[in-house]
Amino acid sequence: MKYPIRILAVILLIFLSTSAAQADIFMKEKEKTDAVTMMGQTTPASEKFKSIWMTADKVRMDEPEASVIMRMDKGLLYILQHAQKSYMEVPLNFTAAAAEAPAVDLGIKVTVTPTAEKKKINAWECKKYLMKLEMGGMGFATESEVWATEEIRIDPALYAKFSTAMMAANPMLASSVHSMLEEMKKLKGVQVQSTTSVHMMGQTIKSSTELIEFKEGKAPEGIFELPAGYKKKSMMDDLN
Repeated sequence: MKYPIRILAVILLIFLSTSAAQADIFMKEKEKTDAVTMMGQTTPASEKFKSIWMTADKVRMDEPEASVIMRMDKGLLYILQHAQKSYMEVPLNFTAAAAEAPAVDLGIKVTVTPTAEKKKINAWECKKYLMKLEMGGMGFATESEVWATEEIRIDPALYAKFSTAMMAANPMLASSVHSMLEEMKKLKGVQVQSTTSVHMMGQTIKSSTELIEFKEGKAPEGIFELPAGYKKKSMMDDLN
């Protein structure tokens, strides 16, 4: 699965926080993306929902076309592609995962700037952050305005690990994992709302995300298991 840089940046924002949870947690997000025309092809505006279940040592994130399961007990992260009924394994020791990566330094730089602005969004008191992501020499950049709250209690170590593994799943990002995560520590809390502009090939793609549901409860039975009939493939297959 090829995860665009913008999606990886959003994943980082979701999964960093300041305190530990006592129960399983469920979150649901709404993501909107504006229409864009690039290289003569128009991609229409879209809206999709993302659901996330979290326990003390497991995470599952579901989107319409794909799911991600992190199993701390097995030391693995699984990326499921539903249309192909396939999955990839990524070691949670992302250094091992990066061993397959091509030796490419894309010059990726992330900058997070906390601001003094605060406001209440839905049920949570939030603080505003500005984030920039640049890819040196390739004319690619993203700018995000992020509103995050520290009132949602989730385990920071678990989600930092999840974020790292997700980034390691993209071999082209392996060399930048450490520096990106260090910078992301400036963002305190869980993303409640964000707007992002992606600049590439002379075009700007705008998107927004919003946390629309949060609850504590018991994760559904079997949700962290691989589905029957899915076949394993290599993480390098998408580069061929």
